[in-house]
Amino acid sequence: MKTDEEVVQQTLRKVPLIGQIELRDETSDLRTVLEYPIKTMNVIKSPVRYQVDTGALIVPDFPTIAEFQVEHFDVAHVVYNKPDKDEFILRKPRDITRKDGSVWTINDYSERKVYSGQNRLFA
Repeated sequence: MKTDEEVVQQTLRKVPLIGQIELRDETSDLRTVLEYPIKTMNVIKSPVRYQVDTGALIVPDFPTIAEFQVEHFDVAHVVYNKPDKDEFILRKPRDITRKDGSVWTINDYSERKVYSGQNRLFA
């Protein structure tokens, strides 16, 4: 889809949508393309606006230095409303301090990461 109007119109018609994100790491010159179904799309008719809010996706962690290849990826939800900027909310371990002083570690969508990329939406 080429315009915000088309995205909003197709969403309101309940047409299944597919998202595609092309990410490039400028440091390593690595590139990846993510393709996924859009599960949640927020739209406004006037002014015409949309926001993709979907996941969970497997996304690359380009700068990571890890022993195992599987450690080069994160689980995240993606949020964006422009064709050239992606925001990922990463699922990461997080410490929670309880009233009794004990600390629990949980996995939560709590870390934000922004990429410059190329977003495409298909109906």
